[in-house]
Amino acid sequence: MKRSMVVSLDDTKSLTLFAKALSVEARIDIIKLLLHQELNINEISEQLQIPASSAAAHIKVLEEAGIIATNYKAGVRGSMKVSHVILEEILINLESDRND
Repeated sequence: MKRSMVVSLDDTKSLTLFAKALSVEARIDIIKLLLHQELNINEISEQLQIPASSAAAHIKVLEEAGIIATNYKAGVRGSMKVSHVILEEILINLESDRND
């Protein structure tokens, strides 16, 4: 199930993770792909025409930000990791509790 998240300016760790995750065009393209289907690293790299190692690195950043999740599914030989979007909406509250 996809969910929403509200982040305030006081939550600098979450803001930094979201900013990092969304700062690269390839990561935004990955999110767009995963909105409609679960894909593994090789499928993502093929569709975006990037190396699998780059796709894996981008997936890791998106996971750390909590935007996508990865599960293991049975594959042809063993299991494979497939990713999907879990965060549908990010709201940033520009109000701060701090009076700096």
